[in-house]
Amino acid sequence: MAAALFQMARVNSRIFGNTAVQRTTCAYWKGGTRQQRKAADKALKVCVANVGQPEIANLMLAGVKVGGTPYLPTSFRWGYGWSYPRFYGPLTGDELKRTARMVERDAQNACAD
Repeated sequence: MAAALFQMARVNSRIFGNTAVQRTTCAYWKGGTRQQRKAADKALKVCVANVGQPEIANLMLAGVKVGGTPYLPTSFRWGYGWSYPRFYGPLTGDELKRTARMVERDAQNACAD
């Protein structure tokens, strides 16, 4: 059991410590159009597969497709960085400015790219 938990921790570290995966999750924070969501879903799957976890990539893709809908008031929905409800659609001028300020404020933020 302990060995399995240790292995899971190593896998999580490789996945969520990966800068490309962090940038992809920032897309979920910002939200946007349905097309941007599809691109973010695909990018997340590719990023996780690229760190050597293709099976987990498929599971994560299934999870975000089902659980990441912007229509539920969850803390992990598409566009979770904004108050609910924030459905599919382009970011407003104010949202773009707020996102830019956040990135400016934290130059190390994974959303910076």
